Amino acid sequence: MNKILIFLISLLTITVMACSEVNSQNTLEPSAFNAAISAETTPQLIDVRSESEFNDGYIAKAVNWPLNSPTYATGIAKLDKSKPVYVYCLSGGRSASAAKDLESKGFTKVFNLKGGTLAWGNAGLPLSKTSNLPSVVSMTMEEYNQEINSAPLVLVDFYAKWCGPCKKMEPELEKLTKEGKIKVIRVDVDANKELAKSFSITEIPILLCYKKGEKVMTLIGYQTKEMLEAPFKQ
Repeated sequence: MNKILIFLISLLTITVMACSEVNSQNTLEPSAFNAAISAETTPQLIDVRSESEFNDGYIAKAVNWPLNSPTYATGIAKLDKSKPVYVYCLSGGRSASAAKDLESKGFTKVFNLKGGTLAWGNAGLPLSKTSNLPSVVSMTMEEYNQEINSAPLVLVDFYAKWCGPCKKMEPELEKLTKEGKIKVIRVDVDANKELAKSFSITEIPILLCYKKGEKVMTLIGYQTKEMLEAPFKQ
């Protein structure tokens, strides 16, 4: 009986250790998590917290797809399963659920931030804030035409809150706005579906460049400040 009991205890210990090892491989400490996402130009980094939590501070390059929301379901359907996916939340609970969900859907490289943004902050790592750039909540075509004629040089940015390249480009747009030479108008495609449809916006970010109300160029994808200025110098 004692031998059987010892065997069962040993088996249980091995099982627990094995489970811990598996979990440790998929759960990264803040420093390791930071190193991993920093090594990639455009990491598949998902913040599964609520929008209000995200607005209070997020890890740079992250997209906000709240767990169990339609945005989450739509977003993960577009991810590349051959590349790593990094998830985080406030303390690690919701992101652990997201990691399990992603693994059940065939993602093989899913990494969860241990301790979430609480641990991230305690490790002295920075959180970014949402952009101060103005965004159009709702706009008609008539209002759009008024806006593009409201300044000699106008740049219209069709974007979405969940779009990684859009978020990455915000600092470049902010630099442009501060200089004041080019008026930047940001149009949220989710809030302006009819307007986006009118311009056949099928991918984002898309930027339309106007000189005195006339479109001179369309830019697609992430752009630096210099790239954004180029069409207006021609």
